[in-house]
Amino acid sequence: DLDFAPEEDVSIDLEWGNRSFSGRWSRILSPVLFGSLTAYYSEYESGSALTFFDTPIRFSTRIRDPSHKGDLDYFAHSDHAFSAGFLLTRYAFSFREAFNQQAQREFDREPYRFDLYMQDEWGIDALTRLEVGVRGSYFAEGNFWALMPRFAASRVVTPNFRVKLGGGAYR
Repeated sequence: DLDFAPEEDVSIDLEWGNRSFSGRWSRILSPVLFGSLTAYYSEYESGSALTFFDTPIRFSTRIRDPSHKGDLDYFAHSDHAFSAGFLLTRYAFSFREAFNQQAQREFDREPYRFDLYMQDEWGIDALTRLEVGVRGSYFAEGNFWALMPRFAASRVVTPNFRVKLGGGAYR
């Protein structure tokens, strides 16, 4: 809370904070199959209150995103692993604006996002690794679909030096 000289009749109050937590359950399903489920939550809130010559102005923002994630890892061989999984997030966006105690703008949206992914990683030889994968993503706000391929290759040149090349589509 900032207070200016009494004759100016101006004050500014800024508040913000965030909270998050997560939990994970992991399980060895077989000697070559590992699975995990993760749930996490984060929340961000901010508020601004300004008063100029007895005229209050208020802004507030809140973003929540509880998510659930599942992963499976299959180790076909010591040099070959396959992984797949999903991510589901339900967002909650909120914005409020008030001028002189009258609501001006209010915005509330609760879209969700759903992703599926697969990745194959293998050692071509003792010095070379290759990763190929794809992620499919759906975002409900705007009915947005995306398919995002990924690729990475690395080669050990010396015991202390490795070259890596990677790329993909990210949205």
